Amino acid sequence: MVSDEVVTTKADDKTQIVFLDGSTLNVGPNSSITIDKFVYDADKRTGQLSLDAGRGVFRYVGGAISKNSEVTVKSRGATMGIRGTMVQVDIDVNNGQTKLAVLIEPNGLTGSFQVFSLSGQFLGTVNNSSVTALILPTSPLQATMTEIAKTPGELQDALAIVQKVVQTQAVGQAIM
Repeated sequence: MVSDEVVTTKADDKTQIVFLDGSTLNVGPNSSITIDKFVYDADKRTGQLSLDAGRGVFRYVGGAISKNSEVTVKSRGATMGIRGTMVQVDIDVNNGQTKLAVLIEPNGLTGSFQVFSLSGQFLGTVNNSSVTALILPTSPLQATMTEIAKTPGELQDALAIVQKVVQTQAVGQAIM
């Protein structure tokens, strides 16, 4: 993996990346994400990870880096600072709308992450697994954030996603 590595999937594709710190990035169909920076010191269990999400769906499960510092994910409308949790991001390339959600982890806990506009304005904290945060760009550097309750079907889907992500994360780490 090199700096500014672009991961792109087509309609029938999906992929999983397992980073050396144990983080996983699952990228869904028709998606594009750039790994801006990944630096990891295994002895100190510290490092930096920053991603630029272009379009599509991805799920991130935090590893050692996110336990000690923020992992940064930038989209067309906002920037997230993720610390030690599981998140789902869905970016609509047609309108720039970004949906963000924190997922219930296998141990039953729910983490949180902060969301900022591209100009650095704090938009809110996402810490409730029963809502989706909708980010809408209002100008090149500004956005609004609105929380929308998930339907029962969306809550079931989120649980299934977590189970699948954890299974694939375990397989990926076993391969390493």
